Amino acid sequence: MPHRAGRVSRLTDLFSNKRHKQRLADLRPKLYRVALGWCGSPSLADDLVQEASYKALKSLGKLEEVEALDGWVFKILSNCYRDFCRKGQTQETPEELVDERQKNPEELIDSADLMVQVRSAVAGLKQKHREIIVLVDLGGFSYTETAAILNLPIGTVMSRLNRARQQLKQVLLKNPVVTSQNVSYMERVK
Repeated sequence: MPHRAGRVSRLTDLFSNKRHKQRLADLRPKLYRVALGWCGSPSLADDLVQEASYKALKSLGKLEEVEALDGWVFKILSNCYRDFCRKGQTQETPEELVDERQKNPEELIDSADLMVQVRSAVAGLKQKHREIIVLVDLGGFSYTETAAILNLPIGTVMSRLNRARQQLKQVLLKNPVVTSQNVSYMERVK
């Protein structure tokens, strides 16, 4: 009988591991959106997601609470991004954002251009503000989840998020295409 119990335990672990891997695969698009929001570069976002996924798969057996998988993976992504920033590698402004800023106001009228402006403004935030605004406003994480991912007190998350939103609003209102009506709409969408 002990032989059979061991086999059942190994099968349970195998199926559990497959579910974790599938959940990790399902998280990949959200991981990419968050990484892209942080760094502004599609290729760097891919690299960060790849590195975070590799580290998560490698350490999957160490995860104690299955329910914590999402937050755990985003914490790994956050650490990968912080490691990248710590190494002194500069954050490049994507070329398409620079090109969009050089257009005259008449050319900047559709919503796609507005999104480019918002992304550019987010890219201009300090790292500590960008991380939080991307997790909460783009990633859809709660303040509590964001605090856990970034290993910060919830009050710090709330104050940094407020500062980041105020800075974004100021930057976007300086642009002739962005109006207070657009900014109000973006605040409601968050």
